[in-house]
Amino acid sequence: MAGLLKRGKVYYATYRLGGRERRKSLDTDSYQLAKEKVRQLESSLVRGQGNPFPTRTPLPESHPG
Repeated sequence: MAGLLKRGKVYYATYRLGGRERRKSLDTDSYQLAKEKVRQLESSLVRGQGNPFPTRTPLPESHPG
């Protein structure tokens, strides 16, 4: 179960993953958008797909063959 937290004007999702509490910025100041993003996060975590939001970590380019 994920929670919703507001710090300043920005909403954050709080959830537990691997026994550790995580906090992810939802990059919005709209309560309705934040609730929808938390719902997407919960759905993704239940399916075992991890965090559905983009990260800043660069992904290596895959070259065929």
